[in-house]
Amino acid sequence: MSDKLRVGIVLTGISHDLSGSILSGWGQSVKRTFRTYYHNFFEYIYSPIKETCDVSLYLTTYNNGVEDELLRVYKPNNYVFLNPENSKMRKTYLISIFSVMQFAKDVDIFVFTRFDVEFYKKFTELDVDLDKINFLFKEIWSVPEITETSDVLFVVPRSLLVEFLAGVQKCDEDPRRIDCNGDLHDLYDKLSKMIGEDKLHIMSKVQQHSGLRNVYFDLAKNQQPKEIINNDV
Repeated sequence: MSDKLRVGIVLTGISHDLSGSILSGWGQSVKRTFRTYYHNFFEYIYSPIKETCDVSLYLTTYNNGVEDELLRVYKPNNYVFLNPENSKMRKTYLISIFSVMQFAKDVDIFVFTRFDVEFYKKFTELDVDLDKINFLFKEIWSVPEITETSDVLFVVPRSLLVEFLAGVQKCDEDPRRIDCNGDLHDLYDKLSKMIGEDKLHIMSKVQQHSGLRNVYFDLAKNQQPKEIINNDV
């Protein structure tokens, strides 16, 4: 058995929607596809981790007509395809966590992220604390009463995966914004009350804005219109 750290990367959410029919948590119509971003994912997330760790890959996404192509590109250890009708990000995230609890029992550290991200920092450049639940940065709009963080990338040790799940469940049951069915920006705040801030870590000391291009990433929804790669890969 390898003595390397075993890392499971978990991609969750919309992977391919050229019509923009699967609405975002804010009810936005966004055209997006993994074809535009998968090279960036492998360069900035997957490959840097694989240099020193054993890596497995898990997908939870929606039926999209190009499932075979998606599986050929990512070669996941396990995957879940869901009906996109009436989909909600937090519900999908819960399914994703339950899935890796069942099928990734030998993983030490989980990296949760999404398909439609253009990263600007390699994973190895991030200040990760492997003993805590990691959040990328505090949102620029965060206020002292409620800490809101980016929900684009989380790093979670197996020892705190159950707590992470409970936090996402709490966000779903008691959302910060009733007009948004998808965001997890208040997950840090929920978890700090549930398990204490000593088990949580914000990787960046500088506040950023997930809704805009920042030093860590940009999202498909911010890049409209951007050339959509509509070729089978």
